[in-house]
Amino acid sequence: MKAPFSHFLAPPLERSEDGKRIENGDPSLFRDLTDAIRCVKISPDGKNLACGDWVGNIRIYDLTKPADIEQVNLIEAHDSEVICLAYSPEIKDSGRFWLASGSRDKSTLVFDSKNDYNAVCAMKNHISTVTAL
Repeated sequence: MKAPFSHFLAPPLERSEDGKRIENGDPSLFRDLTDAIRCVKISPDGKNLACGDWVGNIRIYDLTKPADIEQVNLIEAHDSEVICLAYSPEIKDSGRFWLASGSRDKSTLVFDSKNDYNAVCAMKNHISTVTAL
């Protein structure tokens, strides 16, 4: 099992045998970026951390036990990189929050925090990448 938040770690810089940095054109520099985190948001109640990654997944972490932070949900949300995330304010003292995500796949999705982060709305076919919510 990976350590908590190991997705936040950047891959080490590659060096050739003579100690020089390998140029950006070397694909080995990108071998660990398939699940690298692109954006993060903490829920308004401070209990969850949502992280969007480079392949379109959203990971939800439970922050209620700081000594044992664990991933509690993996949402295969988008066909491309998750660019932005936003939580709504709490809805009428219900403990419910909406989580919205925007992606390079030109879509915005909305998830229900009280219903295991199931998708409740999809807005697709934006003109371009969704960069802010």
